[in-house]
Amino acid sequence: MLAFAAALLAATAGVAQEVIAPTATEKAVMDAVWMGLNAQPSLADHHRGFLAYISAHPQLGSALEAVRPLERHPVFRELLIEFDNSLARDEELDRTFEDFYGTLAADEALRDAVDSVYRVELSEPPLREAFIDLLGDVDVSLRFLANPARPAPSGLYLFKAAFKQNPRLREELLDALNALHKMPAAHAAVFPWWQKVLEGRDSVCRPYVRLARELARHPQRFWVWHGTQVELARDPKARPWILFFERRLRQDPTLSQSYDVYLDIIRRRPDYAKAALDKWESDLGPAPAWPPDAEPPVLPVPAAAKEEVGPKKPARPDVKKPVAQMPRMPDMPTRPTKPEKPKKPEIAIQAPSQKNT
Repeated sequence: MLAFAAALLAATAGVAQEVIAPTATEKAVMDAVWMGLNAQPSLADHHRGFLAYISAHPQLGSALEAVRPLERHPVFRELLIEFDNSLARDEELDRTFEDFYGTLAADEALRDAVDSVYRVELSEPPLREAFIDLLGDVDVSLRFLANPARPAPSGLYLFKAAFKQNPRLREELLDALNALHKMPAAHAAVFPWWQKVLEGRDSVCRPYVRLARELARHPQRFWVWHGTQVELARDPKARPWILFFERRLRQDPTLSQSYDVYLDIIRRRPDYAKAALDKWESDLGPAPAWPPDAEPPVLPVPAAAKEEVGPKKPARPDVKKPVAQMPRMPDMPTRPTKPEKPKKPEIAIQAPSQKNT
């Protein structure tokens, strides 16, 4: 049987003479995706429905296309998957996150106010961790910002030094948070998410904190990712199915590495994309309506990785070290003994004789 890429080349040869043959790498990717999707017909149906949907919704398609290069960055991809798995594991966390972005998508004024806060945050990298405390309790933070001369609440002491170096920072934060505080929608959806991040910083929200920390190092990446979340939230029916489809793809060792690259290839080569869809329609019938009306099935989620306190030290080999032998100290020379003094000869003393008187 002809490889998929070769078959498509033959199918498109008479349709568009100017089509350039795919490279060896592109052929390998197209063959891998073709085989991977055909091995799971339901996944092929999701693929066809997904392509048709984003084609009919170009704004959503553009947002997903913009974030795709970031997802290929190894560090970002690992953090993104870790965060997505945390949403899949925790229904309450997912609902709070979805409400946050759903409210931003529905209220442009609220989104502008939140973005104003994020712009200030991204302009102050040294305060990144302190911003979690600042946004986690806006009422406390507003009182602190109104009178920073008072003792700073726990977690906000870094701002006191920052305000001395940049007095305008306090004014910008005070104005931005005051504007948000006046919006009822912020109390309903924005502040609950920020509070959730603060409370779960060392537990359920640790994956988000790690992801946000990485995004803060690259502000342009943050705005791309942030904008994609807003566009997904604009379509509450498609969002869960898009996430479901992405999670299904990640479970396949081949598609998890090749699918995003495949989407880039068929975007540059629409004739190949059409030929593939025609072949699937011939084999599987028309693509089903997508997204389905029902809720997506629940997929198994990898367990959360345990945090290591520090780098794991390798076990010491069980090697018996030779006992060090201390050199024997030389004997100290013996002190010569003094010769005994010769004994004085004893002289007999005779008693004087008595003369006869």
